[in-house]
Amino acid sequence: MANDNIRDQYVNRAVNLLTDIIKENLLENSNAIVRNGDSISAFKYYRIVKTEKHAYSIYKKNQLATIVSSTRIALAWCIYDKHKQSTQSHQLIRLENELIRRQSEMMHYRYFINSVKITQKQREITIDRLDDTKDRYRSLQKQIDKCINVAKYCQQKGFDNETIRPGIVAG
Repeated sequence: MANDNIRDQYVNRAVNLLTDIIKENLLENSNAIVRNGDSISAFKYYRIVKTEKHAYSIYKKNQLATIVSSTRIALAWCIYDKHKQSTQSHQLIRLENELIRRQSEMMHYRYFINSVKITQKQREITIDRLDDTKDRYRSLQKQIDKCINVAKYCQQKGFDNETIRPGIVAG
């Protein structure tokens, strides 16, 4: 019985030590990204919380910073903000808003095309507008992907700068 109490004390102490190590090395790490249920802690100061079906709120130091539609965009925004690249973070949000507008526009055109109340000429004009909007939508998707890839590069460059130490040559 005494052995069980001693063993329980050691186990509790080990759990507490491991918890402290995790907090110190992951949660307080300026490069860590940790998923916890419907939220993500990123880079020590950011928290991304899934709020609705397709919405993610980004909190910086517990203050709401912005709301985006995907975790990819949210993490890219956090990377840009972390590296103090506000122009790129604003550009990413602007592109996403434009993408959402184009998506709504395409849905409207599709609904209108399928309506029985329009003439053939109106249908043809609407199909042309839909095709144009689809092209713009694809272009916006490519621009967003490019912004996300640039953010990944910025983050990777930050990792590389932290791992390169003077006087150490990679072998």
